[in-house]
Amino acid sequence: MDLDHDAFISYSRKDKVFAAKLELALESYAIPKGVPNQRKSRLSVFRDEDDFTGTEYYRAIERHLAASRTMIVICSPAARASRYVNEEIQLFAKEKGADLIIPVLLSGIANNEATSDQEAAMAFPDALVSNLKMPLASSYRGFNPDEDKIDKGAFKTSWFSLLAISLASPVAKLRNEMPDVGAESGWFGSVALPRYRSCWWYSASGYSRKNWPATLVNE
Repeated sequence: MDLDHDAFISYSRKDKVFAAKLELALESYAIPKGVPNQRKSRLSVFRDEDDFTGTEYYRAIERHLAASRTMIVICSPAARASRYVNEEIQLFAKEKGADLIIPVLLSGIANNEATSDQEAAMAFPDALVSNLKMPLASSYRGFNPDEDKIDKGAFKTSWFSLLAISLASPVAKLRNEMPDVGAESGWFGSVALPRYRSCWWYSASGYSRKNWPATLVNE
């Protein structure tokens, strides 16, 4: 069954600028021919900009969540504090399952890396942690919306990882689009949902389950 949206972006309004740029980059990306299970040339992304409240909010969000194949959660201290982000994660996990939730770390630190005095800097929403005991996130920490590009430059590896998981596609199928991103730049071997959490973040530069328990980092 075809769904209306390939991804639902859940985010704090404090991260709106990044969320808008991510939505535009995803919908502008031309999906390479030959990517398995892709009959479209472009991704369809839903990002709520309306400030609904009460029953109206829940009806609208539930409708769009049900029509989305995956959920991208923009993680930050603001997102962790957002009741709406936590509720959207819970609703999606109940409807579609946690394996289809894709965390993106924008700011702050992974919860399991925080010390006792760093709780305010923790980025993963409680609902995300309760559904994914060890969230693995593509990192956009340090992203400057006035200077950086979502899909180019310093964040190309993060973009490529996000694309591969969003498309549930082997990396080799996407490498043709970015021939300079490969083992030599610390990329990984393969991606396949729902097993991607155990394989997508191994890289030639030596990052491992032991070294990076919560994030695939660019820094």
